[in-house]
Amino acid sequence: MNKNEQSNDIKYAQKLSKLAQFYINDAFPVCHRKNASVTKITRFLPSFGGLELQKEIEKLTNFKENPQKPFTLIIGGKKTKSKLATIKNLWDKIDNLLLGGGPANTFLFERGIDIKNSIYDKNSVKKIKPFSIADKTFVPVDYKTSDGKILDIGKETSKIYADMIKKSKTIIWNGPMGLFEKEKFAEGTKKIWNAIVKNQKANTVIGGGETVSSKKLINKNIPKNVFLSTGGGAMLTFLANKKMPGINALKNE
Repeated sequence: MNKNEQSNDIKYAQKLSKLAQFYINDAFPVCHRKNASVTKITRFLPSFGGLELQKEIEKLTNFKENPQKPFTLIIGGKKTKSKLATIKNLWDKIDNLLLGGGPANTFLFERGIDIKNSIYDKNSVKKIKPFSIADKTFVPVDYKTSDGKILDIGKETSKIYADMIKKSKTIIWNGPMGLFEKEKFAEGTKKIWNAIVKNQKANTVIGGGETVSSKKLINKNIPKNVFLSTGGGAMLTFLANKKMPGINALKNE
């Protein structure tokens, strides 16, 4: 990335603005970033939000403010820290928190489980304690391992999670359940996809590059009740009620 773009340089933004007559931001995935072509450029051009950006905001606002219960939040992937704010903001509204990947390992470690060489976030261990002890927080009861690393949720966990998804009326999913790129560790993520696709009554949003990419594990069409967000980090930031520089820049015009 251009260093002036990344540093949100106002002179660079002004230079970019000379290439156009107006500016439309239709890139929700970068709206959580302070980049010159996202925030500063709005100072020099008439600026508007595109149709896709408006759609993302409307859809995610509904999930955040008007969820139907039971409400299930599914969190996986590698990182834990970046997802804690979302868990915290939605905590009082959700009925189930289903964990996989790095976040699950971090919660398991906090509970005193030997995760051996598995990826976890040691800096988040103390912060997750209020969530870890709650009855609505679910960690894997079995898992698939290799070389001392937990790389996927197991069959029993997949069944428990699928049953909760089946009963849910609102679902948010960010982060695969394991190392789905390898067939041996793809089953957990695949079963989550199948459970979500079968529940055609729930208001569902799925976001994150890896999560959406893992859709290839199933040979099924995505039903109309499932919204695929174009953002991963941006979706989490929005759902956490954190500032979205790209959106705020449009509002301040």
